[in-house]
Amino acid sequence: MALGNGRHLPEASGSRRLRRDPRAEIGSGARTLRGGISGRRFVVAGAVATLVVAAILLYFFDRWKAQYRVRRAIGMTRVVPALDPLLSLNPPGVDPAQWKDAVAATHGALETIVKAGILDEDRMTALAVEVEDMTARSVRAPSCAVEELSGLWDRLGERALFLLDERARNGKLRHPRPALLHPRKPAQSPSSSASSRAPASSASTRAPAPDSAGALAASRGSALSAWARSANSSASSASGRS
Repeated sequence: MALGNGRHLPEASGSRRLRRDPRAEIGSGARTLRGGISGRRFVVAGAVATLVVAAILLYFFDRWKAQYRVRRAIGMTRVVPALDPLLSLNPPGVDPAQWKDAVAATHGALETIVKAGILDEDRMTALAVEVEDMTARSVRAPSCAVEELSGLWDRLGERALFLLDERARNGKLRHPRPALLHPRKPAQSPSSSASSRAPASSASTRAPAPDSAGALAASRGSALSAWARSANSSASSASGRS
């Protein structure tokens, strides 16, 4: 049965036809990428690899964090409190207020170095022993306390100068060297010390050269004199025979 517009009514007994799309056939049930790689397997493998890498990073981070806690515990329980006896110290000829400010500034510098985590456990323990020995020497001889504290700042500068010279947002140093202490001594690098010793060693190696030249000249002179004596003796003997 046809209408005027060219459309046909479906037959009453007929069924609706469906067209198959070949791209819709997925075969085994999993879509594949170009080259025959299963997309589902690719996603699963990527997720597993991500989890493995994350687990490895988390493991090493936990180890580093545990070691950092140990180093910080050593620093906060031994290094920083080792300066406490200096607060009750009164060095002769020193203003007590300036001395306490210098000790407080040293406290802050040590705390920053401890929390930075730049020193391993052995170096942190060595720093604790060094500060304890410095404090004991200052208590025994208060007249040398300023010099001892100045030396500690010099050694801290050799270890972590970038932390001590760090500037805040306002442009000021976070840990300026206290004005009471002596000026910082410049650290002598191994290369400069080796270069300063090089001329002396080279001069010492070149020093025997004149002696060897003199010995050679003396040997030549003695040989010439011996040859002249032998020539004279032969000439005298020839004249005697004549």
